[in-house]
Amino acid sequence: MVQGWDFKKKEPISGKAKKGNEVSLMSAKKSGAEMTESAFGASISSVVDEHPQDTSDAEKVAIARFNSHIGESVTGEGKNVWAYPL
Repeated sequence: MVQGWDFKKKEPISGKAKKGNEVSLMSAKKSGAEMTESAFGASISSVVDEHPQDTSDAEKVAIARFNSHIGESVTGEGKNVWAYPL
């Protein structure tokens, strides 16, 4: 969720991202959001360091941050098993 304040209209601005806003499933059958929810339950994240101009802008920022978090949730490391001793 992204929240802000419209100083001219003196009202809150907010935008949300949710399952289905993923840019890519990266060849998976489930989205990162679905896998996370099945493992840990529902969660909410709020963005407080953005200054959206309007609701549309807030929603775009929320979706971008959502997709960024999904991409960061997939990590890994490897080891060279073919290394020969000297």
